[in-house]
Amino acid sequence: MDMIPPMIYVGLEDTVLGATEMYPRIVNTVADEFNITTKQLFLKSRKRELVDARRCVMFILREHYELTYSTIAKKFKCDHSTIIHGVKKTHELMRFDSEFQRKFISITNKLNIQF
Repeated sequence: MDMIPPMIYVGLEDTVLGATEMYPRIVNTVADEFNITTKQLFLKSRKRELVDARRCVMFILREHYELTYSTIAKKFKCDHSTIIHGVKKTHELMRFDSEFQRKFISITNKLNIQF
């Protein structure tokens, strides 16, 4: 299992609902489910499996832990509008992409998160 680079923790200092404590576990669980490294998760790549994995992390941080778009954007070194798009796209993928839905459900089960 890869170590999460320390700079990824920027912006989570004063979050609520345990996001700070759960963040490494979320990242590792998503990376494992998509068969990628945690380092790959934060690359600026447009490969489908990497984009979908990032969207899962974004979605969980936003919808379950209620972090702001700006806080999540700091993690991925992007604009808040990218996070907004990622969360909306995850909603769509959950409805129409059975493979994505299967992976997302597996991730949430491993993390004991209910949506």
